[in-house]
Amino acid sequence: MRRLGCIQQDVLASLRSHGSWSRRAHCSWVWDTPSNTQRIMDSLVVAGHATLSKGVYRPVTSAPKNAVILSDGCVVDGDDPESMLKIQHSVLLRLSKELDALKMRNTFVKAQKMIADANMLGLEVADRLAEGSD
Repeated sequence: MRRLGCIQQDVLASLRSHGSWSRRAHCSWVWDTPSNTQRIMDSLVVAGHATLSKGVYRPVTSAPKNAVILSDGCVVDGDDPESMLKIQHSVLLRLSKELDALKMRNTFVKAQKMIADANMLGLEVADRLAEGSD
């Protein structure tokens, strides 16, 4: 499943709360306008977080058996360690960049070194898993 932006996460939370959404049924809730809501709902379907059947959008309620659900709602396949490690690398890299952007290098030097170490270990494991599957 693809990661969601802030608005998509909010709309998905509303969809989960209400259970469904349909433009034709003149649903009682919209995000900005009905056409914008439908556009966001379509992106949720493409991302794998919602389904569309007969004009009705519903949230995907079941995750894969060994799924890992991240704090942003992203569902990661727990049976695919290589993908999990790549996502870990991406998360840690993004965190490192955000810490660097704070311009408080002296405060965060230790945290940034720990992030770099975690990235390096994750990449090493991913490489070894890839070698083992060849």
